[in-house]
Amino acid sequence: MRSAWGPGINHLHQHLPITMTANGDPAWNRGEGKRTASNLSVDRLDSSRDYTLQNIIFIRNDENTRKHRTSYEDCKIHIKLHEERFIEMKAI
Repeated sequence: MRSAWGPGINHLHQHLPITMTANGDPAWNRGEGKRTASNLSVDRLDSSRDYTLQNIIFIRNDENTRKHRTSYEDCKIHIKLHEERFIEMKAI
């Protein structure tokens, strides 16, 4: 599985891979372990809307935490996804 955060549908090979591992850390199961940067993170495409199938994307934890340092290119990708899902109403 690859992150939705990337250069777009025509360049999926450039999207970073997502993992779902705990790195063998027993503290992870207690909620005390370090997060794995490449692990799956569910995010809202539009933070003013609820978590719905239409409004979620799957990205890496490190990508989700860096959103406050979003680049212009990242913004263009999110705008395109938003237009596809909420204006053009394309199926997901």
